[in-house]
Amino acid sequence: MKRAGIFVVVATFVVVSVMGAASDEGSSEPVTLEYMSWIQSSIDNAVAFDAADNGIKVDVQNLNGDPEYQTPLRIRLASGDHPDLWDSSSGSFFTQRVEGGGAMDITDLYHDKGWDTYYSEGATEVVTRDGRIYGVVVGGVFPWQMIFVNVDVFERLGLEYPKTIDDMIELAPKLRAGGIEPLGFNNSAGWMGQIIFGDYMMQLVEHDTDEKLNSGELKWNEVPEMVDGFEAVKKLVDGDVFMVGWQSSGTNDTRHAFLSQKVALMYVGTWWVLGEDWDGPYDFEIDSIPLPLIDNNHSPKAYQTYPDGVAVVSPNTEHEQEAIDFLSSFVTDDFHRDILGAGGSLTTVPSVNEQLDLHPFIVNEHILDQFNYPLTNYWTTSFPVAVEEVLATQFDLIMSGQTTIEKALDLLEAEHKEYR
Repeated sequence: MKRAGIFVVVATFVVVSVMGAASDEGSSEPVTLEYMSWIQSSIDNAVAFDAADNGIKVDVQNLNGDPEYQTPLRIRLASGDHPDLWDSSSGSFFTQRVEGGGAMDITDLYHDKGWDTYYSEGATEVVTRDGRIYGVVVGGVFPWQMIFVNVDVFERLGLEYPKTIDDMIELAPKLRAGGIEPLGFNNSAGWMGQIIFGDYMMQLVEHDTDEKLNSGELKWNEVPEMVDGFEAVKKLVDGDVFMVGWQSSGTNDTRHAFLSQKVALMYVGTWWVLGEDWDGPYDFEIDSIPLPLIDNNHSPKAYQTYPDGVAVVSPNTEHEQEAIDFLSSFVTDDFHRDILGAGGSLTTVPSVNEQLDLHPFIVNEHILDQFNYPLTNYWTTSFPVAVEEVLATQFDLIMSGQTTIEKALDLLEAEHKEYR
């Protein structure tokens, strides 16, 4: 499965300059920082930083490729034997580690260095807990909450882009009459159903709803908007909007259908263009438009566009200045443009996104505007694994009419209660 946010790039190593120097200028021995990360782009940056002549060495504990990459870090933080710096997933993972005392409060530094104006507002929100800032975003992002459009089809048939779910339902038979399926969507693996449900929930609830569900402050079967979110997707299903066979199709099936012009629109993250088979050139003009709204009164409040990578300094480090110097190397155009951007990712830095050589339908206004909103985890990774499995199963049962939304929410709450 393709997970937005956790990704590997083949990057050109960029040697970044360092604002500070090692604190012990009289010593010929460089200070060595221990850094734990599973993110290849961050590791690439650490290697480049280590190679620079700045009196600081970086000992990388490389967890890339380890399916249990969270476990070694959790053990180290729980024992008090922290690495000097470490990477965290965002969302509830980050919250737990901040609350456990694993992250240095860098609020004053963040503002003094102007990082609050360098990053988008949404990126700063990602690393903020209770009004204090505990890290910097180092992950690229692959937004959703949009659909990709075959412009040629719409021009040939004289049709307008849909703005609401009702528009999409009205559009579907017109597209089929023109010889093409409406919306490319797939859910054989279960996770895309979770994401589209999460996208519609972001039109209904605040960005921290997942964290409140995890803590028990909110309960699945006591949030009325949960019903509205499921009903929104069910309305698309009942309106016969999705392409034929969507229940048993995979992401590559959807991409093939779109590029062979068998579907007029496609729901997927911006990462779909990565790889030689998908990066063009294309036989038709492509655009992207916002995901059709539940109605005109429900514009998004937040976006599932989280950067799954936050770099953190341990409050236990004995080399605070050197750790800050290394942390600063991530807050540069060199890193965000030449490493993250070179891998085909958008970033949480608005000025860098304007410099990226990406398809126009990836860097258009409505996609870039997402970074000005609060960002949240995708609802495929927001909850304990067992809860995610129940969510995926119940989504399928709801969409096929084999259960009610109310029963599904009761089951979700019963499962989630075991993990709070």
